[in-house]
Formats: sequence, structure tokens, C-alpha cells
Amino acid sequence: HPLPSAQSDRPSQVTSMGTAQSAPVTGAVRPPSVRLDANDDAPYERAMLAALDAKKPLPVRAVGGKSASLMRLYGTPGVSSYVPGGYAITVDFFAEWTAAVTASREWAAAEPKLGTPEGPRLCVGLKRLAQRLPLSAAQTACLDTVRRAMEAWPGRLAAVRSSAPEEDGTGASFAGVFETKLGVSPEGLEAAVRACFASVFDHRVFSYAGAHKPAFAATVMEMVDAATAGVAFSANPLNSDLDEMLVDAGYGLGESVVDGSIVADRFVWDKVGGRLLESKVGSKAQEVRLAADGGVEVRRVGAERQAVRSLSDEQLRQLAALVAAVEGAYGRPMDTEWAYTEAGELRLLQARPVTTLHPLDEAMITPPGEPRRLYYDFNVASEATTTSPFTCLDLAVYSDMSLAFLGLAGARIPTDPEQVFFNGQTRQYINMSHAFRLVGPRWFASQLEMVDVYLAAILRGDDCDAARYKSARLPSGLSFGSVWGLLRQMPMWRQYQLGSRWERAPLETKAEYISEARRSSEALKALEERGVTSAGFESFYAELLAAVYPVLELEMAVMQVIIPVFKALDTARVKGRTAQEREEADALCGGFEED
Repeated sequence: HPLPSAQSDRPSQVTSMGTAQSAPVTGAVRPPSVRLDANDDAPYERAMLAALDAKKPLPVRAVGGKSASLMRLYGTPGVSSYVPGGYAITVDFFAEWTAAVTASREWAAAEPKLGTPEGPRLCVGLKRLAQRLPLSAAQTACLDTVRRAMEAWPGRLAAVRSSAPEEDGTGASFAGVFETKLGVSPEGLEAAVRACFASVFDHRVFSYAGAHKPAFAATVMEMVDAATAGVAFSANPLNSDLDEMLVDAGYGLGESVVDGSIVADRFVWDKVGGRLLESKVGSKAQEVRLAADGGVEVRRVGAERQAVRSLSDEQLRQLAALVAAVEGAYGRPMDTEWAYTEAGELRLLQARPVTTLHPLDEAMITPPGEPRRLYYDFNVASEATTTSPFTCLDLAVYSDMSLAFLGLAGARIPTDPEQVFFNGQTRQYINMSHAFRLVGPRWFASQLEMVDVYLAAILRGDDCDAARYKSARLPSGLSFGSVWGLLRQMPMWRQYQLGSRWERAPLETKAEYISEARRSSEALKALEERGVTSAGFESFYAELLAAVYPVLELEMAVMQVIIPVFKALDTARVKGRTAQEREEADALCGGFEED
């Protein structure tokens, strides 16, 4: 994720110093691990065509993600009136075409090479084949039904979009990968449907999802002649804040926003407080509008209109209410496309799950409107990083090992996010909101400069403003006495003695370290060969700890000597009196062989 952008007056809940979360205003919960279509395995009546407002929506595997979502929205009170009319052209319509392509010589030649430099050229041939497949009588009847409906639509125009079963899901959106045709007339419907189908064999699809035999469906919707359009995320994807709606908007149809051809206006809206947090006016140098004879055309936007916001506060408020209703219907953050007509009518064009939010444990997410907490993912650091989730065994072993090295064997790391340091479900965190009650972020940054320059820079940034994130109080049970009691259990005097030994006699202590490392390696090898005994895994694990402890004890002690030396070298590297002094310090900071 990009660095978080602190748009709220309240602190943001940040993990890995890069993402924030709190609960959505709808109260519809947090980002759960729910399926987009919970009934997708249920039997359904097969058909080539279905109205989007059908009383019994079809599953994703039948109509694709986009159409299934629109059908669901049609059945949602408070949302359905915003959705334009239209049809889902189902997987069954395209099944014969898909089978014909994947059974062809062209496919046999292309499939093994889709991931090679030859892939784009071979995909051109597949798309050409897909475009010229014959229409059956049943397919023709379906298109005729849609054409008759289009005669009653404003301007007799439609938007034809892909709706593949794998598209707009919880794991991948395929946004912008498939073809879309806008301003399609009844006469141009067949060509538009063919072009959208052919795009399923585009090399971009295989680059995004890997080589696979695709399935396809399409959505044909009433064309909305938009004056302003864009995208709205019910949770801010830049910082994963669930209390914030992020909107990108421009003039005309939303395609210029989605494809990045303009610098759109950007708005951040507080869904809980109902107010605008941030507004950035983009240049919006052009707009895509419907052409008089169908299709679309690109028009230049004058300098005066470019400088004006494309959405008013009242429009943002209305959009936030609609987006929150969509979020509530799905029970998860949603990415929506919307449009305002020249008459000021708001229309909802599609909705899909946001796939880029940083996941947090349920217990770590604060209720809507409450102060955010700042979390630091303890296992993300330069040169010592693991970004994969810990299994239960990983976390138990790692925690026990860490505590044993600190002289706290038998202790337990808490799992409560209210504590300063705790184990999450799959990661370890520091509650920086509590930490900021003790020392400020700049102090942390100064201590971490030599360890992780990137983290130190984040701590110095606006995203770690202590006044914004600091807890109102420390957790219960945390006091000077409890901290002192914990420190007394740790072998600090032993560490001090070993550190002094490194400083007084580095070569002799290094020889001792090498000898201990050799013994440790031999002990570990013997334990590996012997394996777990009848005493059980915990006993075996204790033996492993005992084998490595003398080595790690010396390694931790030498840090007392190394860190001050490197801090001094770093100061000389930056502030040395002469160029030679700075260059030598820089070279020494880089280390050397056998260092």
C-alpha cells in the first residue's frame, strides 16, 4: 500500500505504518471473509438472457460478477431506484463460442505460450477467431429481445460491458481488463457483444489471471448520459480507513476517470461525521460524452471549468448515503461506479468489493466514529521482515523463543489490542497510540534511524502525529511498578557484562562466539537427526532453545557496542567536517568482508 494519507481530524488505525481501519458507518460490519454470492452453488434455471431486475437473481457462475452484483442491487431497498435498466447475457449464451475457441488449433498453439513473449501476438489470432463465430438462432433471439427493449431507452443507446464469472469478485476485480462499449445503438449491439467477448482472450486477461480456459458473460445496460461521473470507494483504499469514502470524479462519462486519461477531482468524505475532509481539484482537461449518432466523443474542457469542483458537498452527501447503503447490502467495503445526469439524477452503474484494503483482526478495528488507534506491525522492518501471516504454531514458537531470550520463560504475550505489545491472530503489533503517551514519534525515529531509515521517515511524517493518535490513557495494569518488575526479571546485568566483554576484548570474544556457534550448530544437527522423543514437542523445542541461546545471547550483547559505533559513523557520514571524512564514514557504514 502507499503511505497513509491523514485526512481525518482523528487518528488513523495503521498497521505496518501504512494502513488504517475503523468500522463502516452502516454498522454493516467490518471487511468479513464472506462470499460475494452466498448462493452461488445453488441450482438455477438456465437461460441465455435475464433481466437485471429479475425477481430471482442468477448466481455469479451464470451471469458473471457485474450482472450478479447489479441483480443484487435491484433487490436492495433504497438502492434499486438508482440502478439503470438492462439485461444479463449469460454464460450459456457464450458457452458455444468459448468451446469453439478453446477447441481450435489457434488455442492449442497459444495456450502453452500465453506467458511468453509470443503471448500478445497469439492472443490477436484468438480474438480474431472469437469475433467471427456464427450466431445460433437462440443467440439471435436473445439479441432481438434486447434490441426491442433498447427502443424505449433514452437515446436508444446502451452500455455493453463484460461480466465474466471471475470478474468483480472479492479476490480480484479485473477492472479495466475487459472491453467496454458505450453509446451502442440497437443496430450496433451484435458487434459490441462480439467485441466484448473477444476481449476475454486479450493478453491483458492472461497477464492478470494467468493462463486458463475462460468463461464469459456480458451486461447490457441503459446508457446514462452523464454530466459528472466517477468512482466511489466506501472505504478509503489509500489508507484502508473504513470511516472514509474516497471519490474520484470528472466531467462526462466515468471512463476518463477509470482509465486515468484525466487528473480527476479527489474527495475524501467522513461517512460518520457527514463532512468533507479533503478536496483536490484535478485538471479534468477533457471529458467523454455521448455522440449524437451513438458512440462517444472526447471534448476539451475549458480552463474555467477545469478549476471548478465537479461535485458539490450536497452531491457528495447524497453519494455517501448511496454508497453506504451498497456497503450495508454486501456487509463489506465496496468500489462503485456512479454518474450524475444533466438533470442532477444520481445513477449507480456497478459495484464490486474493494480488493486492496489491508486486513485487520476484528478486535483491532474501532467502532464507527471512535478515535483510531495506530498499530505498528512488529515484524516489518528493513532486513528483518516477514510479511506472510504467522500460523498458530509460528506465533507460539516465535513468542516463546523471544520471551526465553529475554529471561521471561513461561510468560505469555497478551492478545488484547488494548495492551502496548500484543499478538494478533496472525501478526505481532505494538499499539503506538499507547507508546506515544510515553515518548513521541520523533524519539522513536531517532532510535530507528540506523536500523530502518524507511520506518524512521514514516515516524517523522504527519501520519504519526502524536497529538492525533495518542491514547487518552494507558491500559489498566501498566504502571511504573509493573514495568520495573518486568525489567528485574530480564538478564540485563548479564547482557551488560557480555557487552563490556565485547568492548574490552573484541577479538577474544569473537573467537568465543565462533566456538559457541560451532557447538550450537553441532547440537542442532544432532537434535535434528534424533528428532522428537516420547517427551513430546515442547521438550524438543526447549532443547532447541538451549542449543542456540548462548550464541544469540552473545549476538544481542554485541549490539550494545555496534549500534553506538554506527550512529557515530552515520553522523560523520552526514556531518563530517571534510569530504574525505564523510566518504570514509560512508564506506565504513557499508561494511566489509568478514565484518
